[in-house]
Amino acid sequence: MNAARVGGIGFFAPGLPDWPSTRAFLREEGLRMPGVERPPAPAWLAPTERRRLTPTLRLALGVAAEAMGGLASARVLGERACSVFAAVDGDMDIFDALCTALAQPGRPVSPTQFHNSVHNAPAGYWHQAAGWHGASVSLSGGEGSFALGLLDALTRVDEGRDCLLVCYDNAFPEILDWVRPGAGPLGCALWLRPVRDLQAGPILEGAAIGQTAPERLPEPQREALRLLSPAGAALGLLHPLATGTAGRVALPMDEGQSLCLNLR
Repeated sequence: MNAARVGGIGFFAPGLPDWPSTRAFLREEGLRMPGVERPPAPAWLAPTERRRLTPTLRLALGVAAEAMGGLASARVLGERACSVFAAVDGDMDIFDALCTALAQPGRPVSPTQFHNSVHNAPAGYWHQAAGWHGASVSLSGGEGSFALGLLDALTRVDEGRDCLLVCYDNAFPEILDWVRPGAGPLGCALWLRPVRDLQAGPILEGAAIGQTAPERLPEPQREALRLLSPAGAALGLLHPLATGTAGRVALPMDEGQSLCLNLR
């Protein structure tokens, strides 16, 4: 049976810049903060690297660093750590910029745009910054991307390695907003550790796929946050983690199926 201990959590959404504010919001002890719409560029990157970051890259790297307790903590793991990065749509700002460039005379695609266009760009920036040499997977599984990424990450932890799961999706550029009307940036990261590690932390176990209905949040504002972005599916797990509720969790996958886990 796949199992992992949750060692850290990172989160960002409009009005919720980190996991502590999100945990308070999910417990109905806090409110979303007006004016916090985009994650800042990570201060731990060199200035030249920060200038290359798109909003999607800032989102993914920000929640990754928070889950790990900062880059210094991440660097300690070295060869022991691996990662799974999951996104439904990838970096649509780059997609829009490349399509615009290709429609212009001379097709002026910049090297930075080309460099950032691949689906595993966030993983590349993270592994370089953290000095990790372990395996990394970047995947997309439609609306079930978070569940698919979590399933992959649990398998890696079951092999005895720490694994960082990062799930993120950003708002679409204005010209493509019709694809996901009203979608916003939302990113979540989980630092998953082998259960044998004696540090405190809740435990996820089991990985059955079935027809169980996915979790919905019990209050309209919180449910609206879950539906803000495909990555919001993570809130089906984050809500019981925030409230300290043990039990069964069902996370949506494609074709009406769910990933079912036990949280204790």
